[in-house]
Amino acid sequence: MTPAPWFVGIDVSKAQLDIALRPEGRFVVLNNKTGRAHVV
Repeated sequence: MTPAPWFVGIDVSKAQLDIALRPEGRFVVLNNKTGRAHVV
């Protein structure tokens, strides 16, 4: 069985990172050391 593909989009601004994951959903983190560590 072939796994379904994942798509990731990251919109970077000075204050926050808007992350879109398909097929999962979306979330937002602050664009600081803690927020970037959460994304990784």
